[in-house]
Amino acid sequence: MTSRHKSLLPAPDDISDETAAVLTGVLSALASVCEVRYLDKILRHQAGQLAAKSRDHDPDRPWVRRPPD
Repeated sequence: MTSRHKSLLPAPDDISDETAAVLTGVLSALASVCEVRYLDKILRHQAGQLAAKSRDHDPDRPWVRRPPD
């Protein structure tokens, strides 16, 4: 975890067990809502990343990277 993220969250010793459980529940629910709401964009991004990765490799020899254009 980077120092930027550490400043966003309280230290484990600074919150109760119940608060940690509630915080985690809220963040998990938020992540689920985001995944549903932005699923098309997420899938399009992942497909683009996969396509870009496949362009960098020869399908007959995937261990060899193609030189940049």
